[in-house]
Amino acid sequence: MLSRRLPGAALAASLSLPALLAAPAAASTASTASMSSTASTATPAGAAIPAGAGFGASAAPRLIRDLRAAWQISMGQRVTVAVLSGGVDPEAPGLAGVVTTGPSFGNVADDTAEQGTVFASAVAGRGPSVSNASGTLGLAPAARILSIEVPQQAAGSTWQHDTASAIRYAARHGAQVIYVSGESLRDTPVLDNAVEYATARSSVVISAEFPFRPASPDASTVPGSLPGVLGAASVALPGLTQPRYRIASPANESILVSAPANLLTVSGPLGQGYQVFDYLAAGAWLTATVALIKSAYPHLPASLVDLALARSARDHPRGGYSARLGFGLLNPDGALHEAAMLVKVPVTASTAPGSLAASARLGPGPPPGVIDAVQHSPVMLALLAVLLAAGVLLLVMAGVLALRGRAPSGLRQWRLRRRRRGLTRAKAG
Repeated sequence: MLSRRLPGAALAASLSLPALLAAPAAASTASTASMSSTASTATPAGAAIPAGAGFGASAAPRLIRDLRAAWQISMGQRVTVAVLSGGVDPEAPGLAGVVTTGPSFGNVADDTAEQGTVFASAVAGRGPSVSNASGTLGLAPAARILSIEVPQQAAGSTWQHDTASAIRYAARHGAQVIYVSGESLRDTPVLDNAVEYATARSSVVISAEFPFRPASPDASTVPGSLPGVLGAASVALPGLTQPRYRIASPANESILVSAPANLLTVSGPLGQGYQVFDYLAAGAWLTATVALIKSAYPHLPASLVDLALARSARDHPRGGYSARLGFGLLNPDGALHEAAMLVKVPVTASTAPGSLAASARLGPGPPPGVIDAVQHSPVMLALLAVLLAAGVLLLVMAGVLALRGRAPSGLRQWRLRRRRRGLTRAKAG
């Protein structure tokens, strides 16, 4: 049984995701034809979601305005986004000098770097340059990428252990945002502890959200369902380039907000022209927005990043939240403004007058005196002593009487025999 699986049919060696269609302009004719024909055979795994999922025609233009406004505050400077996938090509257009390659965890011999590279490009692509005109601009174009390879498929609980090790490594090496491209139905304590370790260091863990087949389309998976892990539902907004096909996001409480599933054209290992859509695009929007927040407010804990995203979301569903759409549509600019207010909220309780700070230490001084915590009247103490003595005396007397009334069985029989003899003699006389 596989612990980690991607939706849809398995694609060719150059493809591993239905959300990623590879048609790089720089590729050879044979390579392009091979990837295109393979991609066309993939079928979506899950019910198609309605275009926009309730978001009106104004949602897309407003989202673009929100992103541009957010860029006036932050573009992801000084933030490292860890991408846990099959790897990121550090020489891909738009990513040169942006990617730090970390270690690999587990057996990654059969994995390829397409998914991780195009995701990294969607998040942190630097755009075209004099040396490389085919680079594309990411959603947080000043962020850096830490590439950590983990297996895309593994048996038993191997994937959980490898992913946990990768999460710990990323948090320990300064990644403020950690994107996990895989998921599993099986939870393990080692994965739980790794997420707790990362959030304790103010790292924000983000999980891809797609149905895990053959389980129920809305089944909860890890790490998405773990406390502190963020996930986005993918929705196709009208007015933006529509995805080639759509896969309904799981409807469960791992969904925090909705994000566009619309097609993004990004750079990949072979150049420009890769198309990212569906849950991979939604994950890039969420990851980039969190990178903008952590850039502006690096010490904001993960729990408050979560709150900033939820409070700022637009077009709340009926009731304020739904498992299908979360708290509404992602709002990068609003999230930054919410974070600006939340960063002022103290995360530890203030000390009362006369109390010591948590860092205070006891110094030398005279020994403390005797502490008399409870005061009692001497008369009351004497009366209690008399009553206690009387009670003990009564218990002793009761015990003596009980012993007299209950002779051992041999003694009782002896007395009974003597009584019978006395009665016989009296009759004879």
